[in-house]
Amino acid sequence: MTVLLMSRTEIDRVHVLKDLLAERIRTGEAAQLLGVTSRQVFRLLRAYHDGGPAALASKKRGKPSNRSYLQRYGKPVAFYSDKHATFRVNKVGATGGNGMTQFGRALDQLNIDIICANVPQAKGRVERANGTLQDRLVKELRLEGISSIEAGNAFLPGFMEDFNRRFAKAPFNDKDLHRPLVENDDIDEAFAWKEERTVSQSLTLQYDKMLFILEPTPVTRPLARQRVTIYDYPDGRFAIRHQGLDLPYRTFDKVQQVDQAAIVENKRLGATLAYIAERQKKLNMSPSGRAPRRQGQGKSIFKAG
Repeated sequence: MTVLLMSRTEIDRVHVLKDLLAERIRTGEAAQLLGVTSRQVFRLLRAYHDGGPAALASKKRGKPSNRSYLQRYGKPVAFYSDKHATFRVNKVGATGGNGMTQFGRALDQLNIDIICANVPQAKGRVERANGTLQDRLVKELRLEGISSIEAGNAFLPGFMEDFNRRFAKAPFNDKDLHRPLVENDDIDEAFAWKEERTVSQSLTLQYDKMLFILEPTPVTRPLARQRVTIYDYPDGRFAIRHQGLDLPYRTFDKVQQVDQAAIVENKRLGATLAYIAERQKKLNMSPSGRAPRRQGQGKSIFKAG
């Protein structure tokens, strides 16, 4: 017999979703009863359909709450941005992936929408701030004779205080309209960089110029030609998962390996060594540009670049 620990709110969700599945209530009514958006109702309904009541139980129960390190902030209803490729997929006819960028996927997981401005005037405040940083700040640095990053960083607090004193305007309403985080908002999971890979017949996969070899176990052996998900966390942690299960692996750094030389005659050895040396000078030792940047990252299997 399996005992499932659920809160009163989670139990109420089960009852509301049962009524919705039985068509006793509509989606809008379910959203009102649960205090969530209609999109969140569909997300909960999918989870309930796939995993039953257990899928609605918080995965964070018994663990430190996100609020323990995010007490001052909640989450907005939506982000208002331009059409940069960070926020939306701009490639016409794109067929790969799920139609979301990494940023968009993280917001979707936290139930936050993205609204893209259609005219440049809609983001004028941001552009004016950029103009200030690219014009006034540069001139102030020059007048102070600042030419190093260290000196610039030391100068910035005073510049910001003076700039805000002269130009800042108080908001019409100082009420914090951020929504509080809920139990299902897993910040660590949302902010992880996620990419899917296909496992080869030899149980290998590639990511960020690294070759990962799955340890042969009863769980991993059937995964040849199957899709797995890479989880690259901001703090340097790394995981390979299939259907939520962590897979054991080891790494093989392709960048650090030198191709084995072909057999050559002694009289050609000098030229061959010169060729190898020149090729090694040009070898790109940096990680790929598609993976997340790693400045300030703690212990990681990747070199911080």
